[in-house]
Amino acid sequence: MKLVFYYDVCSQWAYFGDLALDRLREKYASDLDVEWRIAMVKDGEPIGYSAESLGWMYRRSESITGIAVTSNWIRGNDRTLYANLAVAAAAQLGHDVRRQVAEAILLRGEPLGSQAGAVAAVSQMIGVAPAGLEASMRAVEPAVRASTKEFRALPVTVVPAFLIRNAVGDTALLSGLYEFETLDRAIAEMLRAERAYASFEAANEPMPA
Repeated sequence: MKLVFYYDVCSQWAYFGDLALDRLREKYASDLDVEWRIAMVKDGEPIGYSAESLGWMYRRSESITGIAVTSNWIRGNDRTLYANLAVAAAAQLGHDVRRQVAEAILLRGEPLGSQAGAVAAVSQMIGVAPAGLEASMRAVEPAVRASTKEFRALPVTVVPAFLIRNAVGDTALLSGLYEFETLDRAIAEMLRAERAYASFEAANEPMPA
């Protein structure tokens, strides 16, 4: 089965969804093929919230999830573009720092909303020169914008979004939901159908023309 996870590394809800995805990957192992694709909040433009208003939304999220995050990472016209580009560039260079960056932003409030902040933090994480990371960020930007555009074409508006398909064509698209149990039930049903089809076809002659 294939699961495409659309996320923004600066999004608290995407972070919560990624935590649930850890459990799903552990449970389903090789039965679940996961692909992460960036879908930038506000298409990477300034998010338009002050630290105070963002903090209010984070407290609202905490009332649902029980997980506290901080808005200290945001400054003025900061945006999610640079942190996402830095994560994508690091991946191209062979380093998966998605979770590290999300935790630096949301749990520790490190200022990764600016280009300078994102470059400084991620270059240190992966041990490359800032200039080298910036060059990779420029190289991956078209792909990051393309995956964001792909997300915008879906009939959903918020991350995290989970696009799940099995081998028999069943499809689930969940947006904004993040709980393991919700995702687990959808995946279990789709995997059960996939296996039932395979078992039936193995025990029977092909469908008549």
